[in-house]
Amino acid sequence: MSAVRTAVRKVLNVATNIYFSKIEVRGLKNLQSAGTKTGAIFAGNHPSGLVDPMVIMSAVNLPMSSIAKHSLFSTPVISAFVHAMKAVPVMQPYDPGLPPDKQATAEERKAMNDQMFTTVQQRLVDEGFNIVIFPEGTCHSTPQIKQMRMGTARMTLQIASKGGPRVPIIPVGLSYSSPSGAEFRGKVLVDFGKPIEVTDDMLVRYTSGDREEALLVEEKLMKRVERHLR
Repeated sequence: MSAVRTAVRKVLNVATNIYFSKIEVRGLKNLQSAGTKTGAIFAGNHPSGLVDPMVIMSAVNLPMSSIAKHSLFSTPVISAFVHAMKAVPVMQPYDPGLPPDKQATAEERKAMNDQMFTTVQQRLVDEGFNIVIFPEGTCHSTPQIKQMRMGTARMTLQIASKGGPRVPIIPVGLSYSSPSGAEFRGKVLVDFGKPIEVTDDMLVRYTSGDREEALLVEEKLMKRVERHLR
């Protein structure tokens, strides 16, 4: 970890521990059972925006990177943190923070998101980073888990299908004392679930050359993640 990343990580940890009166962590033994020399994907629910990745990073002392909305990379102050933490930009189909004439084209979204998959693989396999991702794709404070997007499953399946390791997906449940986590000196529970991995059967079906079958495998894997988060 570089000196800059170490310093930023310490600042984030201090800020998180000042903001919350208690951070309770459960399921650390599940991280040990992942048993991989590469990084893992930490897939969490998303009730509190930028606070969520900070809480996960503060809960466990591992090299962490995060998927982050691309507009944060040009936001004053915040951009310095996401760059320092080697966050990976992702472009949403529609950014509610931008006017219609500033929305990205389909080609721009595809180019950035293709690069995101490449960068995530590099972080996980080559650099040994863990990736924090929020598969619902949007922040919300309702207790229900929203429909999961397929990107998390697609990342792990693509890496395995290209001869890479089977990167485990570790579900992370975040529960705040206030629904949105926007309570100063509130409490938060970080609950790490058992790792979910690509099975032999999934890999055979995914690499069969049948596009519909591949999509079904992605859906099956994400349903397992969703079930754990629920």
